[in-house]
Amino acid sequence: MSHIPDPSEMAVPESHPQADPQPQASDIDVLRSIVEMGRALLDLNTNQSSMVTRLQSLTDAIAVQQQNNSQFTASMVSLSKNLKTLSTTVDDISNHSSSSSFSSSIKFNPPTVFTGNATEVKDFLSDIQNSITLQHKSFPSDLHRTIFMSMYLAYGTPKMWFNGLSTIIKSDFKLFCQAFENHFGDSDPKGTANSQLQALRQEHCGSTANYYSRYSELRSRVDWTDFTLIDTFTQGLKPRVKDALKFVLPEVRPKVFDAFASMCVKYDNLAWKEEQNAKRERGDPFSAEASEPAPPSFTAQFGQTFAPPASSFTPIYSPPNQTPYSHSNFNYSFPSSAPTPSSSSLPDPVPMEVDAMKPNRPRGPLSEAERTDRLAKGLCLYCGIGGHVKDDCPNRSAQAITRANAKNSTKSSALSPKSS
Repeated sequence: MSHIPDPSEMAVPESHPQADPQPQASDIDVLRSIVEMGRALLDLNTNQSSMVTRLQSLTDAIAVQQQNNSQFTASMVSLSKNLKTLSTTVDDISNHSSSSSFSSSIKFNPPTVFTGNATEVKDFLSDIQNSITLQHKSFPSDLHRTIFMSMYLAYGTPKMWFNGLSTIIKSDFKLFCQAFENHFGDSDPKGTANSQLQALRQEHCGSTANYYSRYSELRSRVDWTDFTLIDTFTQGLKPRVKDALKFVLPEVRPKVFDAFASMCVKYDNLAWKEEQNAKRERGDPFSAEASEPAPPSFTAQFGQTFAPPASSFTPIYSPPNQTPYSHSNFNYSFPSSAPTPSSSSLPDPVPMEVDAMKPNRPRGPLSEAERTDRLAKGLCLYCGIGGHVKDDCPNRSAQAITRANAKNSTKSSALSPKSS
């Protein structure tokens, strides 16, 4: 049986007041809105067309600018190339001017003509290379250098050898020099250098410095030890330097060849200077004055200075037949057991007396004071010893006696009565 709701339980719907109706837009307002929207669309279309036009103009301007930029870039590249070419030209002109000035300001002896002697190959190649270096702008290619060298090849075997070379060898200067050395050079340079070192002597070179220079040139071609170099070098020294080495203790003697040779050069220079000082003190008219060149010197390559006692050098004069550079016109000896006259057996020393006591020695003239002093003491005007006069002096040289006799003979002839 269905349930029937109680009327009291039924909900009564709430009553709400009716809302006011919204006003409806009129047709005129709608039309007005449509017109305004159309105008806005029209303006937008107009603006869009204008924008497109402006964008097109801007695009055209950009294209023109890009074209201008390309032309500018091309111009800059061309200008850069021109500047580089100009810079190269200026450098060439500057180098040529500098080279011309440099070459014209340097004066040097040309290389010696090569005659085919094997011992001259090294020196000849060195002279050629030096000449090319000083005039490098004059030889732009290897062929120019080769032709230059061929101008100093003597006619005969050297010139015929050059004429028989291929163009390939002549066009490569390094290859050309190698072929030249292989053909004309020493087949055993090391063996030749060994023989030359063993045969070399200081007396062939003059001073120890010159001897050392020549020795060093040859030793660069061998592989000797310092001990062998020193031993062979010592054998070739002059006796006076060998004697000086006796005063150097073995523990302080240099073991390196260059240092040892420097010490020997110092000894030789010291001896030469002492000889000059001794001659100046004696008033020797042939002594080396300041105008004469000093002996060859050499900078020592070792820290310690070695020198024998000054008293160990006794200079002995020999006639000067060579230049001071050679040192060979002075001999040096060391104290020996030979007897020497005591100071009591000789008269008081007077100027120039030492020269007069040694025959055949040049003697300077007496000063007026010395002459007066000797006359007052009754001494010989020539030797300074009493008991005789100058004309009878036994210490005069043969030349002096001859001159005196001739002078006396002239005087006698002038004083003798003339024959009628």
